Order: sequence, then C-alpha cells, then structure tokens
Amino acid sequence: MKYLLLFFTVILAFTFSVNAQNKAAVASKIKTEKKIEQQSVAAVSDTNKAKEKVADVKVETPVKESSIKDNFWNAFIITCKGMGGVLAFMFLFFFITKILDKMFPQKIERKE
Repeated sequence: MKYLLLFFTVILAFTFSVNAQNKAAVASKIKTEKKIEQQSVAAVSDTNKAKEKVADVKVETPVKESSIKDNFWNAFIITCKGMGGVLAFMFLFFFITKILDKMFPQKIERKE
C-alpha cells in the first residue's frame, strides 16, 4: 500500500511538472508570436509606403498593334517548323521501316 501511494504521488508530481512546462512553452510561444506580429505590421506599413511612392510614378508603355501581330506570326512560324519536323521524322521512320521490311522479309513457315 505504501508503494502504491508513493507511485501515485510520483505520477501526480510528474503530471504537474509537465503541465507547468507546457504553460511555460505556451507563454513563450505567445510572446514570440506577438513579436512576429509587431514586426510584420511594421513591414506591412513600410511596404505600403513603398507602394505609395511607386504609385506616384507610373510609366505606361503603349502596346502596338504591329507588335502583337509580329508575336503571333513568329509563334505561328515556330509552331509550323516544329510540326513539320515531327511529320518529316514520322515519314522518314515509315520509309526506313518499309525499306528494312523489303530487304529482310519475314519467312513464313507453315505447320503441316
């Protein structure tokens, strides 16, 4: 009985110790979060000030109709070249297989 009481006392003391450590960790975490929040608020205000300065100076580059057409036709030409290359390779591979088939025909053996 004495040992059982001692065992429960040790477990109870350990539980309170762990609980105190958890409370200390939570308090430390809250302090750290408050510091991070203060730093982020300061960073946001600095960012907003920088955005206001940039907003004052706007430089617009006009989009020319000819540059859009040029980009379209350049992309179209590149696409055609790529598709043509793929088709050329397919036809070349087809003809090579036909030539190899003519050079080395398969001998068919019938079972009788």
